[in-house]
Amino acid sequence: MVPKVSIIIPTYNRAHYLPEALESALNQTYPNIEVIVVNDGSTDNTEAALAPYIRHIRYVRRENGGCAASKNTGLEVATGTLITNLDDDDRMHPERISRQALMFMERPNLGLCGTGVNFIDTDGNVTGSYIPPKMSPKTQVIQLLRSCALVQSSVLIHRKCHDHLGNYKLTHSQDYDFWLRVSLHYEIDVIPEALTDYRHHEAQITGAQNRPNVRKAVGKIVENFVSQTPIDRIIPGLRAYPEGHALMGLLLCEQRLTSLAEAHLMQALPSPAGDVGLFLLRLHERNFSAAETHAAKFASVDSPFSAKGEDASRLIAQVKALTEAKDAYHNMSPEVVTLRNDVVHFHTTAIRDMLRLAS
Repeated sequence: MVPKVSIIIPTYNRAHYLPEALESALNQTYPNIEVIVVNDGSTDNTEAALAPYIRHIRYVRRENGGCAASKNTGLEVATGTLITNLDDDDRMHPERISRQALMFMERPNLGLCGTGVNFIDTDGNVTGSYIPPKMSPKTQVIQLLRSCALVQSSVLIHRKCHDHLGNYKLTHSQDYDFWLRVSLHYEIDVIPEALTDYRHHEAQITGAQNRPNVRKAVGKIVENFVSQTPIDRIIPGLRAYPEGHALMGLLLCEQRLTSLAEAHLMQALPSPAGDVGLFLLRLHERNFSAAETHAAKFASVDSPFSAKGEDASRLIAQVKALTEAKDAYHNMSPEVVTLRNDVVHFHTTAIRDMLRLAS
């Protein structure tokens, strides 16, 4: 018997998109599904849009309480072993659930599985695609801390994760918070193919007008998670604590949590890894004197990061030059874009080297 899959579609005032989401859920090739629509107090013609499907779905209407509350309502009535939350403006490809369910049947410790996505416009036309990175049990926590790499509508979750860790708790970015909690206990992976369609439009929660709130919520989630989780849970197999703290500092720099990043980087001193992290932090702060001091330390001949010394000197010179001539450039100037990419490359390779040393 294949495991039952519950497809939960929370909806609020999206009657014009909802039928596409429903059609994609009901047309799955997988043989054992239930489709649950949770109407979060819609005031448009959502119920009229649902009428042709009502015999084929489980329907719950509730007072408006937000996306997380709707997902939790769906979880309360879901009877599946595997659960996915499909946004009411997104779509699933017909074979998606079959492909994901097979991974769960083959891997007992798999907690959640995402897929790649196609980006679609308001008319459903494909405008681009995104394939999340493959996950490894040794690095999946770090990968998720660096970025919310999964797309919510693409993720299939094993019920045991909710039984173990509870439901969704936050108003913003509740999925990211839950995935981080899952990553400490169960394996996470992706199917590197676009099996979900993710719609871009102005009214979506992650639209441009709401990005500051989302960014703030994500930063708070990361801050709380790092503060409450022992470092050796975040970096399994940790052997070198200086490099581990430096790695945590670099991850927190990426999330703009500079005070917490500095605290970890200071714990990494006097190791060269601590100097690498503090070099980047001071460079972002435009404290060139301190950046040069730290660069000189990790560029010494006996440092495992000595090869990065020349790159560090070049980055200091470039950032200085652009800072002094700031009125001549804007954020999308070729010089600024190139420098940003160079700093990201330095940052990323430093994280890779520290992972190797810490483990």
